[in-house]
Amino acid sequence: MRQAWKLLPKLLISVKPLNSMTDPMPLDQAVALCFPYGGVTKATLLAAIADGALEFERIGRRYFVTADQIAKWREKSCRGVPKARGSKSTGEKAGRTSTISVTERGAIARSALQAMLKGQDSHSGDTWKRTTGQTPGNVTSLKSR
Repeated sequence: MRQAWKLLPKLLISVKPLNSMTDPMPLDQAVALCFPYGGVTKATLLAAIADGALEFERIGRRYFVTADQIAKWREKSCRGVPKARGSKSTGEKAGRTSTISVTERGAIARSALQAMLKGQDSHSGDTWKRTTGQTPGNVTSLKSR
C-alpha cells in the first residue's frame, strides 16, 4: 500500500492538462483524465476498441483517443436505459388480432406441456404381439472362452 502512495504524485505530474476535446492522447492518459475516480482501465478501453465501440487513432504501435471520442462511447455504449417491467401485450403491434399477454401465453404453453407429459407416465404395454402377430423366438446365450 505504501508503494501506491509513492506512485501517486508521479501519476499526477505525468498527466498533462487537456487543451481541447479533440487532442489525441495515449490510453493511459485518457484513463487518468477522463476517469479520475477509477472504474475504467486501459484494458477496458482496449476492449472497447476491439469491439468497435470506441473510435481511435493508431500511431505506430500505440492507440490514441480523444476526450470527445470517449464521451461519444460513453453515450452510445455505457449509459444503460432501464428495462420496462411487467408483462407486455402483443398482438395489434405485431399485426395479430389476438391480444393475449406474453405471460399468459407462457402459462398456456406450460399447461400444454404438463398435459403431454402426464400422458407419457403410463406404460404403453407390450406392442410386439399386437403388431406382428408373432411370438418372440428362443434366445441362446453364447459361452465365453
